[in-house]
Amino acid sequence: MILVTYGIDKTLYDDPSVHHNMALITTEYSYKTKKLVHIQLGQRFHDRLNHRLSCRLGKNVESPSEHFLYKKGRDKPDALTRSEFDTKLKRFDTKQTEKVLEILEDYCYVDINKQQNMIGITITIKRDNMTAIIDFKSLAQYQSFVPPAWLIELDCKSDLLMED
Repeated sequence: MILVTYGIDKTLYDDPSVHHNMALITTEYSYKTKKLVHIQLGQRFHDRLNHRLSCRLGKNVESPSEHFLYKKGRDKPDALTRSEFDTKLKRFDTKQTEKVLEILEDYCYVDINKQQNMIGITITIKRDNMTAIIDFKSLAQYQSFVPPAWLIELDCKSDLLMED
């Protein structure tokens, strides 16, 4: 496994002509020791999950595409309804609430060997700072990767982590 951290050119990333295939979007609101989490499944990911669950269980399954959680301190997270989530979020002091957005994007590309490929890019947005992490399966995949224009390669090679 090779983990590589990239910067993101926000202007290019937000360009309306660029298509993003969002698989999963997690928004976390933190206030003191409390956390509210909103999880949204992208349509393709949601469809794949429902199909896999239906095949495993032998019956048609329709899981929700949105999930809401509340966690206080070290307690186990509790599931919430949308209205319970909204009520709790209103009680948070917005000036002291930290919001972190994490996006898992499926990126399809043709690598330098002219092979179709797809990889997951994890994008984190915190205080207007955007970073991306890619988990490559092998050194060969990393070396043949053709990044989207909005990814900025960082000079720091210490971000390259190899494990067996």
